Amino acid sequence: MNKVEPTLEAAILRAKTIAAPEILLAFKQDYASYDDLLAATEKSYSQLVVTNLSMFKGRIKVILVGETLGF
Repeated sequence: MNKVEPTLEAAILRAKTIAAPEILLAFKQDYASYDDLLAATEKSYSQLVVTNLSMFKGRIKVILVGETLGF
């Protein structure tokens, strides 16, 4: 539940500022500075897909887990 945001804009901001840097750090990349990490983060979310309407009913399912997992 720690990944659920109230708006699409907040979710995108979270993906860019929290999730992307954490994923890069999880891969244990070495960055000379925080600025290098930010530059790598900018490239890490170059593709963002938002599904608004599916042509096939029931194709997409969201499972909410009532506990804090990941980052």
